Amino acid sequence: MEWEALSALVQVVQILGNALLVLYVWASNRRRVTVERISAMESDMDERFHKTELRLTHIDDAVARLPKDNCGVCQQRVTRLEEALKHSIGPADIVRLHERIDRSVAEIQGLKGQVTAVAGTLGVIHDYLLNHGGKHAP
Repeated sequence: MEWEALSALVQVVQILGNALLVLYVWASNRRRVTVERISAMESDMDERFHKTELRLTHIDDAVARLPKDNCGVCQQRVTRLEEALKHSIGPADIVRLHERIDRSVAEIQGLKGQVTAVAGTLGVIHDYLLNHGGKHAP
């Protein structure tokens, strides 16, 4: 009986040992996969960082090649444009211009009526002079 109990105990220990071995293998494989993924991400980030550094270096070189006095010239040009825009026509000026045009049109319409009346009067005078000879009888 002792051998049977000892045999059963050995089998239980063996099952527990196998279970622990399976858990260890699973955990170590998971850790290995995680480490591989992290290593792949690190190398990808290193490559991206290197490419970004190269781009920044190219930009710095391009900025360094620019003439130094261009910044001042550009600033002067921007200042002149801003000053010109301050004195340019705005919406309020366009409204005033429309009002003046409307007043001018109204005045022209009034003059047109007066010219039409004067033309009619001159036509009557012209007809009178043509028909009556324009001479006074003694």
